[in-house]
Amino acid sequence: MAVLDGSYSAITDAAGVCVVDITTGARQRDWVVTQVSVEMSGSPGPPTTQCVIRKNAALVCPIRPELDTAAEAPPVTLNANDHLTVTWTGATAGTVGKVYIYYDDGRS
Repeated sequence: MAVLDGSYSAITDAAGVCVVDITTGARQRDWVVTQVSVEMSGSPGPPTTQCVIRKNAALVCPIRPELDTAAEAPPVTLNANDHLTVTWTGATAGTVGKVYIYYDDGRS
């Protein structure tokens, strides 16, 4: 098993929405995502700013928008057609949403 990591980011639009989309890309291996960490500085935080993690639009879990980690079981499996998204709403336009993940791609 190879535990890998990846860093992703996006900029909040004028409507206060920031979406980070995570896919396996052209890789032929499924990913088992075991941890998702989020960070967004410069936004109001709850209850104004909200953040959720979704897989193919289905809710995985809500998460604190400014700095938090989702790492409880069960892990989320992504295949080539899946999208894991982290979405902030009610954020300040121009702020950067950052996501860091740990995953296993099944390699030894």
